[in-house]
Amino acid sequence: GMGLVDISWGASGVLSVENITLPLWNAESIPLFRVLGSDIALELRSIEYVDPIRTFFFLALMDSGSLLVKDSRFQGIGLEYESMIQIVPSMGLGSISFLPMLTLENVTFDHITGPVYYPRNMDDFLAQAFTYYYEPSGVLTNSIILCVSPAFISIQNCTFQALNQIPAVFLADANDFYASSGESSFLEIAETRFSGNDFSIGSSLLVIKQNLNTLDIRIKDSIFEKGFADYGGAMFILGAKLKIEDSLFENNSAMASGALLLCEYTSLNFISSGNEFRNNSANYNSDIGTAAVKARLGFLSFGNATFKSHFDESTKTLIIEDISNAELEHGNIVFEFYDRGGFKAPDLVQTKQALLEISTQGSTSKLELPVHWMNFYGATSPFNNIPFHKMAGESMTAVLRYNSRLIMETYHISISLRSCIAGEYNKGGKCEECSGTTFSLSPEIPCAMCLTNSKCSSRSEICPSPGFWNLNPQSGDILPCRNDGILRCENGFKSCRSC
Repeated sequence: GMGLVDISWGASGVLSVENITLPLWNAESIPLFRVLGSDIALELRSIEYVDPIRTFFFLALMDSGSLLVKDSRFQGIGLEYESMIQIVPSMGLGSISFLPMLTLENVTFDHITGPVYYPRNMDDFLAQAFTYYYEPSGVLTNSIILCVSPAFISIQNCTFQALNQIPAVFLADANDFYASSGESSFLEIAETRFSGNDFSIGSSLLVIKQNLNTLDIRIKDSIFEKGFADYGGAMFILGAKLKIEDSLFENNSAMASGALLLCEYTSLNFISSGNEFRNNSANYNSDIGTAAVKARLGFLSFGNATFKSHFDESTKTLIIEDISNAELEHGNIVFEFYDRGGFKAPDLVQTKQALLEISTQGSTSKLELPVHWMNFYGATSPFNNIPFHKMAGESMTAVLRYNSRLIMETYHISISLRSCIAGEYNKGGKCEECSGTTFSLSPEIPCAMCLTNSKCSSRSEICPSPGFWNLNPQSGDILPCRNDGILRCENGFKSCRSC
């Protein structure tokens, strides 16, 4: 369980390693260098490792100590179980009395490959990340630099290029202790180039923190180019204070947010002096995107619906008026996601189900509605199979609880069912619409077959067939027109009414 060079509790001073080519190291979950609970300064200069290998674990800083890597190159390495450099707690919670310090100067990471089984599903990924507990060989431990405890990290004049299925830098919380400790971490990136990296979420920089007050990120004079991800071509930031200056984002691509994707709990102090965005592309938000923090509700029903609906922002209430039972049953609640600025934004970690509580005469029934994607910016939940107990002409209220990792809101739905109308039959308080071959002149009369020499196109009117007429749309007396060269109506009417 120890490293080739293992520095343990109580050690102090400086250990310098220079001008070496690393040996073939193929020990699963055992680092070449490990600093555990000590105040040592480990300095590595002119280190070269270029032989491809499937398992490589370079260094672990646990709880304290410092590491300087300078003028070194790592190329053609395959990672199956661990990150190259890990800053992790030693005993689950560990101690935060001495914060680890990592400094990289003029270091190149080239053609590093991660495991192909890394999750590409955002919901599954963040579900793991938010409940992150450090586990060796866990799928969330793979990156070039992994930091899951408070630390100071400085990256100067480095290159991260052609990284495949692995992010360059991944910062997260090891567990709730670190998330709530209030201990701050600091990441500085300057004069560094990230090029041609490919990862599911934030190809170059991935941050998932529960408390934005525990991480400051400052980026200056750096280049992020040709990165590819499903979400955030260059960066995915959730939970940090972020400042970017004089940097270039070029030719990055993603499904959502080609250059940057900033989620909730992210404070952006984005100083635009010198920052450039060129030729970034995405299905949604080619440059900078933000994730949703609230949902706006709407209602969608197909067919010849004539209801009214609107969403009251102040009370978070969806108001649906003048709708029939049938229209409501076949309709859908529509979620549209928005960020704090009121712009449409993707809810990247949408829940699989929404909980609908239906209040009826003092009693409440609960129903889980499946939520289906419409696109990144909206979703829909069907109303079908909901056991409505309200009669036509009455009202009902419902409480909808929508939960995702980023949105946890309670909304109200106010529904006013209209009375049944002509063309429908009021069957026990439910409006049943007549079919295309039946009609009803009153909702109290069951739908009947169309009369002879008429058609039921409107379901609520009697419409004569060509060559016939009636006095009005409610008249069941359908009479033939008199044909003596000119169609004439009987009984003195001046014109024949026909459809």
